[in-house]
Amino acid sequence: MKKLLTALLIVSVQQMNAQDINAFTTYNKQFRVFDKGSFMNAEGAPVDTFYLGYNYVAYVSNNKMLKMYWHKEVSIVNEAAFVSKIKATDGLFAYGMGQQLKVIYNGLDTTLSGFCRKWNASDSMVLYFNGAQNMHYVYFKNQVYTIDDVTSGVNYDLFDFANSSLGANTFCYVNSFNKLRVLYSGTFYDLADFTPGLTFNAGNNICVYNNVSLTSWKTLCNGYTASLEEFQP
Repeated sequence: MKKLLTALLIVSVQQMNAQDINAFTTYNKQFRVFDKGSFMNAEGAPVDTFYLGYNYVAYVSNNKMLKMYWHKEVSIVNEAAFVSKIKATDGLFAYGMGQQLKVIYNGLDTTLSGFCRKWNASDSMVLYFNGAQNMHYVYFKNQVYTIDDVTSGVNYDLFDFANSSLGANTFCYVNSFNKLRVLYSGTFYDLADFTPGLTFNAGNNICVYNNVSLTSWKTLCNGYTASLEEFQP
């Protein structure tokens, strides 16, 4: 019994330490944030909704303002009525305002595009299509990377996910020259020529794909390639 209680205690502590920030509404209707062992009153009234990341809490307040708590401070992002789409992930907070696409990372609010037709966000990446340039871009940790798909313009859609896979911090895609490429940690890697039947999937620090002859599985992990299986599973 003691061993069981000890094991349960270890699991509980690990789960508690997995995230340093949380938010909740108190019995007297205050909206509070728990941040690394301390409590802060963010709002004196219940909020409409809130979003939780690794180091931030974004929420729509009772008076319909989109706000963000970050590093012991609450700031106003914008009026919630102007916000058309929100994607809150562990690492960043992306939102659309009409044709504009904006992202907040580590407290910095950045406008990525004033004419954005499509976009999607993962843990630390934002994939978006800028309609003014007819180009796809990827935002990663305050840097913007151009995806080499110029020749096909708007007809070549990386949001057709047969052509791409957006992982937590890895973006794998087929460019307009039929090359399977990966953007990882600010570097582009060429993996293989694309042929019908080739499959791939991106995750966190990793992209898995079958080789050009469709017989075996390979991976790019932490910037290094390796073979996983001799025969395709």
